[in-house]
Amino acid sequence: AMAARPAAAQVVFPEGGLDVEQFEAAVPGAGQLSTWGSKGLEPYQYDLGVSMHYAHRPLRLVPVADGETRTGGTIVPGMIRTELLGRVALLKWLDVSLALPVVATVGKGEIDIGGRTASQFETIALGDVRLSAGVDLSQLLGKRSLTGDGFGFGARLGVWLPTGNSDALQGETGVRVEPRLVADWRDERWYAAVNAGWLVRGPSKFANIVNDDAFRYSALVSGPLYGEWLDWLATVQGALQSAKQTDPLDATKSSYNGTNRSSYKCSRRFNHAHHTLSCS
Repeated sequence: AMAARPAAAQVVFPEGGLDVEQFEAAVPGAGQLSTWGSKGLEPYQYDLGVSMHYAHRPLRLVPVADGETRTGGTIVPGMIRTELLGRVALLKWLDVSLALPVVATVGKGEIDIGGRTASQFETIALGDVRLSAGVDLSQLLGKRSLTGDGFGFGARLGVWLPTGNSDALQGETGVRVEPRLVADWRDERWYAAVNAGWLVRGPSKFANIVNDDAFRYSALVSGPLYGEWLDWLATVQGALQSAKQTDPLDATKSSYNGTNRSSYKCSRRFNHAHHTLSCS
């Protein structure tokens, strides 16, 4: 608590907000985990599914400087995101999808920060609704095999609507758009896919975490493990920010060089990987 009070004076919430949980599931049948595949459906066929996952301590304030006597703490102790997912094919090579997330913050934070008490983060609400359209370029260009095996490629355009609670760090306040390229390969039960996209959004800031446009990527490989009913799967995913992070100890500086000048760092979980940023 003592660490939070001086930190709160330097935290700014401009337009844009911050969605601390960035894992977003693909529609079952169209992809696995957060990695999309390229293959479309027959016209008017559809896929439906439900996804639920838990993010443990997605946002924390952590003291790192030598001799720092103040303590950090958890800002967001946990989040459960449940999503209703669906897509429908308009043409053999064109589909549209919808994701309706409900986000619940679990537990009580330890820090009053950004002019908010810890209890204000304890909410359950609709998250940012996601819309997307996908094009099966392999099918459109006549390169898709009849069995669906072999290589495939496509593209998706995603749009995020600011329907989430940005005050509770469960959504952003601006519309985001992401064009994404998709490539995959399938041979019976063996499967591999790669996604690469550029997320376009307005800048936002929490402490010295600065969000802006970002390059986002994911890759996935799966194959048979035992019999006909058990497969293994490995995936990696993440993002590279275009924005420089601000120096928490000098607001006039536009970037922070990672040296040990800061009293704190913010450890944020992004797509199940830790990306450590400094916070004052």
